[in-house]
Amino acid sequence: QRALDAAQAAFGVGAGSLLEWIDAARMRIEVGDEEADAAAELLRAISALEARVGAPLPRAPLAALPEAP
Repeated sequence: QRALDAAQAAFGVGAGSLLEWIDAARMRIEVGDEEADAAAELLRAISALEARVGAPLPRAPLAALPEAP
């Protein structure tokens, strides 16, 4: 998201190209897709484990990772 924001700001003041902004937007979409794929894989693994043990697993929210500086 930061790269997209930076590219958008640069483009807005004429310091960046449209191609750079489009590339940053594409990368942001790809990261979102990878995040969704990982979340789906986690849910599939949990479901498979629950099926093996024959009972639902206790659910607790995952701790958020700190953002890189």
